[in-house]
Amino acid sequence: MDLASIEVKVPDITTNGSKSGNSVTSTGRDDILSAKIDIDGVASINGVLPPTGISFDLIDKGSIKIGGSLDLIDVDAGPVLGIAQDFKLTPTLMVNLDFSELVKIQEDTEVLAITTLDGETVAEGTPGPIWKQIDALYQDYKEDGASWQ
Repeated sequence: MDLASIEVKVPDITTNGSKSGNSVTSTGRDDILSAKIDIDGVASINGVLPPTGISFDLIDKGSIKIGGSLDLIDVDAGPVLGIAQDFKLTPTLMVNLDFSELVKIQEDTEVLAITTLDGETVAEGTPGPIWKQIDALYQDYKEDGASWQ
């Protein structure tokens, strides 16, 4: 009969996550060390409780042993040391836009067409079709109540 045990193991943390807005959060934990003492076994050995279980062997011949045990009361207690993992992932899209005409996008303002650069006329001095598409999309974006960030 084992009255006490100590188990040490390499943690294998399985996390469960969820999506909230633009972020994904996940949490999980696993045990590293656990120590247990068989309270009812110690109480039985010290005469505080009568034996609460029975063990028996059906076959015990050479290298073959088949048996069983039955516990009416089984109370184990002890500390468990674990490790937890919590993380939050908020992706940030990083892109390079490559236009066939010059376009300037300023934070909290408008999409500006570049018609001159270093004193030189660009794209015949008028906004081109790419700028018109971007400006239209930005205007729609603002009308939906969004903020440019």
